[in-house]
Amino acid sequence: MKYWRFIAAALALVGVAFGQAKPAMVLSRNEARDIVLTYLKAKGYQVTASNSYLEDTRGDPDYPHLYFFIYYVDTPQRLVNNGNYAVDRRTADLWEPFGCRLATSRTIKNRQEAFRKKAMIKREELRRIRQDRPCY
Repeated sequence: MKYWRFIAAALALVGVAFGQAKPAMVLSRNEARDIVLTYLKAKGYQVTASNSYLEDTRGDPDYPHLYFFIYYVDTPQRLVNNGNYAVDRRTADLWEPFGCRLATSRTIKNRQEAFRKKAMIKREELRRIRQDRPCY
């Protein structure tokens, strides 16, 4: 039993020595959801109101690296869609896909930068990843 730990550690060192890439860090769906909610709050939406809903939607097969959300507000007349959002699980970028717009806000910037730092994403890599933006 003791030898298995030694063998596993040795194999890990060999992988590091030969430049084997570490697995990419991925943002969780809950973290993505928090980014969207924080952004909506900053825009003045009452996201904690009982008539307010942030729906997790099915992913798009063309964009497997994104989490998709729709924000609804239930009014006496009808259910109003107040925005579609996509969060890139690789970078924590928040997108408004129907406008092909990167959504930015001071309130989410720190959270995004903290994730990118932990995931060791450099500026050049972020620029490259952003070229694959969701646009409808």
